[in-house]
Formats: sequence, C-alpha cells, structure tokens
Amino acid sequence: MRKAFVVPMVILCMSALLGASCTTTTRPRPTAVAPCITEAQRELSVRWGTEDDSAHTVDAYLMNTKGEIFRLETNTDKRTDTVYLTAADPQEYCQRAEAVKTAYLKTQAMNVRGVRARYVEYVNPKTDVYLRVVWNPDIPTFQSRFFRAEFDSLQRLVTRDR
Repeated sequence: MRKAFVVPMVILCMSALLGASCTTTTRPRPTAVAPCITEAQRELSVRWGTEDDSAHTVDAYLMNTKGEIFRLETNTDKRTDTVYLTAADPQEYCQRAEAVKTAYLKTQAMNVRGVRARYVEYVNPKTDVYLRVVWNPDIPTFQSRFFRAEFDSLQRLVTRDR
C-alpha cells in the first residue's frame, strides 16, 4: 500500500518541479521611451559586449530608449538579428544611460584590445554621436575602471531575470 502512494507522489512532485522550471518571470515589454529621454535622444542606444578573437565569438547586447534589452546575434548570412530578452524599468534605464555618458566624459578615449576585448558603445544617430570604448578584460587597468563598472552594471540587467 505504501509503494502505491509513493510512486504517484514522486510523479506529481517531478511534474510540479518541471512546470515551475519552465515558467519565466519576464517583465512586460515597455511601450514608451523612458522619461529622461528628449526628442533628440529617441534613437539613442547603449551597446555592450565581449569579443573573443581566439574563439571567434561575440557576446553582444543592446538597450534602447524604452529600456528594452536585446541580444545581438549574427546569423549565417552575416546579418545581425536582435532577440528580445527583457526590459529595464524606466528609472533604471535612465541611471544606466546617464552613468555610461558620465563614464565617457571621465575617460574621453580608450582602445586597448587583447585577445579578448570588452566594449561599451553610446550611439545616437540623430545627433551624430558614435562613442565606443574598448578594453582588455584580462588586465584591470586604471583607465578602464569606469567602463568595467558600467559593463558589469549593464550585464546585471541581462542576467537578473535568468
């Protein structure tokens, strides 16, 4: 009698665990730009990622003015597709965008590659602003300190819902 009860209970528990592991808590996709965005900034995007020349890989992300975060994937035709991942809330988006802009003002220019390279881009085609900073993540230099911190903050936006 006891074995007859255990088997259905195990199956029920495993089904519950499987169902729970398949559900995700995705944030609703925003419909409006963040409140800190002016008309001239509507096309602003913040991009970041890691390039590995030896492994021939690129791990890249993009965040738009709505706070939507996308993974950038290059397909076999060498076109880049965007895959929606999650969204930052408007307050958090405004903080991150301002922090990236401030890091650029503090750093001015940096392009230090290694076999691996991390980068952060601040791009606004409407105002003709194209900023890109590249650093070697294997060597924590004084010059890269602001962008290492910003990269980590941006990366946390991607990994928090996973």
